[in-house]
Formats: sequence, C-alpha cells, structure tokens
Amino acid sequence: MKKIIHLIPTLEGGGAETMIKDYAALTDRNTCEIIVVVWSGKKKSYVENEILATKCKVIFLQELRYGEKSNLSILERVYRKIGRYIDFRHIVNSEKPDVIHMHLRIGIYPIIIPYKKLGIKYFYTVHNVLDRYFTKKIGLNSKYLDYRVAKYLSGKDRISFIALHEGLNEEIRSYFNTDAVYTVNNGIRMERFVPELYNRNEIRGALGIRPQDYLVGNVGSFSEQKNHGMILDVFCDVIKRRPDSKLLLVGRGVERPKIEARIKKLNIEDKVIILENRDDVPALMSAMDVFLFPSKWEGFGNVLIEAQCMGLRCIISDRVPEAVRLTNLVVVRSLEDSPSEWAETLLDNTILGSPIGKLEDYDMRKSVDKLIELYEM
Repeated sequence: MKKIIHLIPTLEGGGAETMIKDYAALTDRNTCEIIVVVWSGKKKSYVENEILATKCKVIFLQELRYGEKSNLSILERVYRKIGRYIDFRHIVNSEKPDVIHMHLRIGIYPIIIPYKKLGIKYFYTVHNVLDRYFTKKIGLNSKYLDYRVAKYLSGKDRISFIALHEGLNEEIRSYFNTDAVYTVNNGIRMERFVPELYNRNEIRGALGIRPQDYLVGNVGSFSEQKNHGMILDVFCDVIKRRPDSKLLLVGRGVERPKIEARIKKLNIEDKVIILENRDDVPALMSAMDVFLFPSKWEGFGNVLIEAQCMGLRCIISDRVPEAVRLTNLVVVRSLEDSPSEWAETLLDNTILGSPIGKLEDYDMRKSVDKLIELYEM
C-alpha cells in the first residue's frame, strides 16, 4: 500500500485545499493511505471536516507545540516555527511515506528529511501562474527560497511537477529546464454539479432572491487576483439595464473589507449578498443566472468547470487560461474593455463562445487515477 503525505500551508478553503479534499475522498483506501500535513493552525474550515470524514489523518504542525495558544512570546514563536520543521521530520521518519505531494508552497520541508534514505518521491502541483510562487531574483523572500529548493531538487531528479493544463506544463519545463512535468486535469466532483439535484427557487428564497431577479454570481477569494473591483463596476452597469439584478459573492480574503466599503459607497448594499467559503457551492450556482469572472490572472480557474457543469454562462477575462473553455458557455472579454461592454455581453444570452476541450475530461475520478499512475512510476 502506498502512503501519501499531502503537504500544504493551510486548509482555509481555496482551490488547492478543495483538490486535496477530493483526492482524499476518491483515492482507493485499499491501495493508498493519505495523510494531510498542514503548516498553519486550524481555521475550522469545512475542508478540514470533509477530509476527516474520509478517515484520513490531518496533522497541523503549528498545533503540535503550544496547541491553539495565540498569545506567544517572541521566544515561543521562534520555537514553534523551528519546531514545525523538527516535527515534520519526525512525522516523515515515523510514517515513512512513499510520496510527499506539496501544494502552494515548498519551503525547506523537502530538504530537511532523509529523502534519499527513505526513497521518497516528491511531487509539487503548480496551482497558479509561476510568478505567484517563484522568482529567480535573488532576495530574502519565500518566492526565491521556493525557487532555489525546487531548482535544487529538480537538478537532483528528486521532484516531479504537476501542471493543471498543457500551457502551464510548457512554462514549467522552460522555467526549471526539466522534463519531469506532467499534466493532471484540475477535475471536479461532477456528480455534485448537476442542476437537477437542486431546487432553484427554494435556494433563491433562502438567499432573499425573488424568482424574477437576475442573479450575477462569483465564487473566489477576495484578493487582487479575482478583481472584485471590476465585478462591482460591471454590476453597476448591469443594474442600469436591469434594475432587478442582484450580485452574489462567495469567498473570503484580505480585500473583503475594502470591497464592502466600496459597496456601501456605491449605495448598492441592498443589491449585494456576500457569503463566506462554504460547501454548498453547487446549490448556490443553481440559483445564479450568469457567472462573472474578470480575474487578472489564473493558474487555471477550476470554479469555471463547476459553473459550466451547472449550465451557467461564464463571462471571463482574457487572462484566464483557454483550457477552461470546455463548452460554448464560456465567453471571453478583454480586461481593456469597458464595464459597459462587459455588462452588454453578460446580459445577452445569444453571445456564446467556442469550446476547445471536453467537459468529461475534467471528472475528478479520472484525475485521481492519473495521479496514482504517476505515484507508481
């Protein structure tokens, strides 16, 4: 039986965390044992609860010393940080995993353990654009550290990179000068994203949305990347054309207070609903009329696969990889276009896109099977 450690900085509920949750749920327990190791402390997210429900072990390194205590002295904070590396080494020595699969960050975790002696295979999934995680510019920062560690392991043929689409695969090969790059589609649990499973009007009623209202939706972290400022600009133009419009934003993030302040300044508080990260995204999507996604950059954009499965037209920016265009429901607009042009496209249901892939290729079960094949190489 293969033993797999998935190493990730947080389980707060983003795309990478959701991917690990689905890996945990769909990996055959007769062939693989999964342990999820998290750098940070607990955030009491639905992702953690769902992973635990699969009977997988979840270890929070930060909680192993001082538990959930937060008011630590400087010495205690230093001890806790160093302790994370000591504890991770101890976990690896005792669990003896066959694979350590890293997500989001690399840090120095891979090089503080006797990986040669234990015969551990390293994998790292690139969940976003490369400059989100790495830089070749020398400096005292995490991006340069992660680049140096990844480059060192790549030079020793100790790490394989996983890309979420072919375009990213080519970028990784060039960036690290390596052939150890594999594409594993960023799949979803398609059995959950079936419109007929949900009562649209009932869900709308719970949200305070009338049957006749036009609901624009977005699911994503409140961050610069997701471009919520432009979402508001486009929505304000939509309201002028359809006064019965409402906006549903689902997510959390550092920019949420700024966006809430802008909503108040625009005097559209009665038009906007904001929800935290949650596990009923398919139900929420069933209540939407259109999905607005003007991201400034994306590694892939997995939520767009979910939206297409739910039959939603997706109006996206030209900064989103073309690999997500799996149906004619995806319509692309330039970030240089005006909010008015975006709004016009959003409201015109006759404007459709040109698919370049197949939706069925993004079933998470297929992605898990491909991943297990790579682990076995």
